[in-house]
Amino acid sequence: MSARFSFGAVAAAAVVTLVVLAPVVGVIPITASAQAQHSSYAVAQGTTCSVVDPVTNTSQTASSFYDYRNPYPYITGNPFASTYSSYGTQAYQETSTSKLLFYEGADGASLVLVHDRLGDEDGGSTVSMRFSGLPSDGEWVVEDDEYPGRDDEWTVGDTTTTVDWMWAENRTDGGVFRGIGDIGDPVILSPRFNEDAAAWGDWNYSGSSEYRIDSWTVVDAGGSDVELDRDRRTFVHGGTCQVTPPNAAVDGPTSAETGESVTFDAGDSTDDEALGGFEWDFDGDGEVDQVTTDPGVSQVFDQAGTHTVTVTAFDRYGNGDTATMNVSVSVPASPPNASIAAPAEAVVNESVTLDATSSTDEGEIVAYRWDADGDGVYELNTTDATIEYTYETVGLVSPLVTVVDDDGTINSDATTLTIREPNQPPNATLDAPSSVAAGDAVTLDASNSTDDRGIDHYEWDVDGDGEVDAETAEPRTTHTYRSPGTVTATVTVVDTDDATATTSQAITVEPVGDPPDARIEAPESALVGQPVTLDASNSTDDRGIDHYEWDVDGDGSAEANTNASVFEHAYNETGFVSPRVTVVDTDGNANVATANIRVEQGDSSPTAALTAPANATVGSEVTFDASNSTDDGTIVEYRWDPDGDGTVDGTTSEPTYAHTYETAGNFEPSVTVVDDDNVTATASATVQVVSAGNPPNASLNTPAEATVGDAVSLDASASGDDRGIDHYEWDVDGDGTVERETTGPVLDHTYESAGEVTPSVTVVDTDGLTAAASGSLTVAARSSGGGGGNSGSSGGSGGSTGGGANTGGSDRNNGGSGGTGGANGDADDGAGGQDDDTETSGEPQFSRVNVSLSAEELLVGETLVVEATVSNTGNATGTKGVEFEVDDEIVRDRHLTLAPNETRTVSLTREFTTPGTRTIKVDFQDKHYVTVNPLEPDIRINRLQVDESVTAGESFDVSAVVVNTGEAEGQRTVELVLFGQVVDAETVSLDTGESTRVTFTRAIQSAGSYDVVVGNETTTVDVIGNATNSTTAETTGDGATGAEVPGFDLALAVVAIAVAAITILRRHRS
Repeated sequence: MSARFSFGAVAAAAVVTLVVLAPVVGVIPITASAQAQHSSYAVAQGTTCSVVDPVTNTSQTASSFYDYRNPYPYITGNPFASTYSSYGTQAYQETSTSKLLFYEGADGASLVLVHDRLGDEDGGSTVSMRFSGLPSDGEWVVEDDEYPGRDDEWTVGDTTTTVDWMWAENRTDGGVFRGIGDIGDPVILSPRFNEDAAAWGDWNYSGSSEYRIDSWTVVDAGGSDVELDRDRRTFVHGGTCQVTPPNAAVDGPTSAETGESVTFDAGDSTDDEALGGFEWDFDGDGEVDQVTTDPGVSQVFDQAGTHTVTVTAFDRYGNGDTATMNVSVSVPASPPNASIAAPAEAVVNESVTLDATSSTDEGEIVAYRWDADGDGVYELNTTDATIEYTYETVGLVSPLVTVVDDDGTINSDATTLTIREPNQPPNATLDAPSSVAAGDAVTLDASNSTDDRGIDHYEWDVDGDGEVDAETAEPRTTHTYRSPGTVTATVTVVDTDDATATTSQAITVEPVGDPPDARIEAPESALVGQPVTLDASNSTDDRGIDHYEWDVDGDGSAEANTNASVFEHAYNETGFVSPRVTVVDTDGNANVATANIRVEQGDSSPTAALTAPANATVGSEVTFDASNSTDDGTIVEYRWDPDGDGTVDGTTSEPTYAHTYETAGNFEPSVTVVDDDNVTATASATVQVVSAGNPPNASLNTPAEATVGDAVSLDASASGDDRGIDHYEWDVDGDGTVERETTGPVLDHTYESAGEVTPSVTVVDTDGLTAAASGSLTVAARSSGGGGGNSGSSGGSGGSTGGGANTGGSDRNNGGSGGTGGANGDADDGAGGQDDDTETSGEPQFSRVNVSLSAEELLVGETLVVEATVSNTGNATGTKGVEFEVDDEIVRDRHLTLAPNETRTVSLTREFTTPGTRTIKVDFQDKHYVTVNPLEPDIRINRLQVDESVTAGESFDVSAVVVNTGEAEGQRTVELVLFGQVVDAETVSLDTGESTRVTFTRAIQSAGSYDVVVGNETTTVDVIGNATNSTTAETTGDGATGAEVPGFDLALAVVAIAVAAITILRRHRS
């Protein structure tokens, strides 16, 4: 039974009044002014029978006693009520209980049913019941419910009735049948409660435990109510119980097997009247296992043994008699599990193994019967599980094996195999042009190859060197020959049985253009371990050079292939070497040039390396590390200048040093390493020292009030910090537990229950320092709808809070607008107000979600911000779910409650920790793509320092600070360029934000002004001549003489001009 509409305060007050007075008016006085048709009734179920007294009031009819009320008084003849319930039976009503009682009234004897209890703010359910044996001259004087389009289903016949009752919470359901005083045969009630009810799960107030009917009771006016079984038929007689037991009998098999369905028959049971049914106990435990109305029943026994089967035949007055029999149950013999295996294919006249070893049995397999060709005739009988068989004709066969166990039971299994002719190797063919120009693509075609079984793949040796260069499933491949000459292309055709055939074809590769002119330049001498530059940049070609193949030791094998014309290599042993370069042009033509180098042993200075943190805090200890410093001998001492003032502050034999900065600023700490030859080298780094940070300033702004179910913003954007805020930790309900952590200062939250809450935020800065702030707000429950308006000639205004419109008059004035939570009134009749929680006459309508992304490219570790905007264009408040998907996985689900015409924007965030392309979707709409790029190092030269002037032949230092300003660690080879060529190099490895100093020691023998280049930095050194220097040479820091450079006499000056011109020409051509 469902509500058709809700009413205002007046109707509600009337209901409250009736409920309050119910205990007073609900007790029915029992008078003796009329003779009762039956002084008692017998109610029987199974083998029980109870006598109950009727409720008697001969001055009141049964329908008046039931007093059914609803909003249609013209149908019921009773006062108006909005609860669709019985008001006269409240004395007998009980929550989650169905009541049966008998009533003797002014219009005779009646049967009364009432479900649940009026006004208990609980309940609601559905019950189905069939009545048979009803007196044909009786009638249902109350069919609860009675209103247009009722939910209950009543099917009333001459002597039968079927009812499906459905009612809502806080209400009752039921009915009254008048005329049972004339019953001769019993009236039979067949109830179906809870899950057995026809509408269970379909009716709104059903389908879960809160709607279950827990009790089915017959009322005794004498005070002793009787509890009935909810799943058994009930027999109702006028008068008292009669003791005339039936005579029970049972028949059935005395033996059975487990799993077998056995039928037992109690059809020879007798009674002086009709039997009511049969109670069956199949396991002899005294408990009823099944109740039937028919005398026959089927049972399956799961366990072997002797089972005692008991039947109790009962009549319709609850009298019973028992009969028993024993059944011996045994376990049946199980057939074997047959299994046959054979190869999928076989060759004619070759032996094939048929294998049944996977067959099993609980006992023992004693024989195998073989139908090898599947013609229905067994060719062999064996005790072995395998046989060998030879097929003499090709085709598809289906061999079968029948397995026999020691109980004589059998089972069969079959398989299929294809008998084929013996395999023949493939026929290989290869089509290719007899000649091709170097650099042109050529197609090798084996598509005319054939095989009787099918070709599996092709193996290609395109250059005839005996090695397979490619394997394809297709019969063609394409290859480009770069070098002129004759090659033998070969294809091996492999069939599906791995048989092969090979064929070849010679191809002449014609040269295109002239071979290149190969040139190589190298120093005449070099030192062990020092890099040497091999330079082929003077090589030329008429069509263009493709690459350079470097044989650095002249042993005939190239150690490297490069596109660059310059290659560096360090030799590890002394002696003479003849490095070679093979220059290959774009047509595949090649030429070779050779140089000669004398490699000598020399003393080298140590290489200093310093690792230091990029940032430090005043008062905190930092550690400097020079363990990456190297030397060809042994480093014996480390001299530390942590503040970079030129004064050594500490000396250690270990490569690490700890220091605490007392003041803020930028420092250039350095270390000087000293080897066992007392040769030194210095490296430096940069450190930014900052003062210790202060904790953040926390601030939280909250609204004073919020409503349950509505989102509220908690705002900490007024918080600040001298270093920067890292994140915010939110305790939205003030219980001391952090529910959310965000990088943004604003959090949207929806409270689910009313009350006072104290939300707080903890602000955490980049130094890990924290500060907290809290607020307070009152969360109010969502308010109920106001009452309906008064009647009038024109529509009145809606209630102040969700109120419905006043009723419109006859002149069709429009109804007034509903208040918050209520619908707008329609023409003629304004609708009553409704609670905010209930469905209104209007509906929300949500727009497509508008999505914007903060960026389409990010770096690993950065956060994507997605803004989603949605509008409610409908005429009712509603909740919209917004799903945030990353790579087809929902990572965030927001629910927004929007009033009509309201628009809201929410921010959704996601941090990415790995590179790649991410797919973004919001609300299952269009896909957006965000590229997350990996972190990259950016190592560059920060400062280049060299003495402004030095004396010719005197050693001087070239130092540069190398810093990694990128997002990841990395390596860079730092090269020192003098006279337009690389003369020294050092490889450094730096973490992000780390820096180090690289120092080179050199000497120049000739006076002049020279450009010094290190990476992206350039400076100048002035070399002052002396009286003893008439020739020029550049030397390393250990005094070894390097390559000669021009002097300043006239002849050498001419040579210098010529060298400069050649250098310019080489740069131009490069």
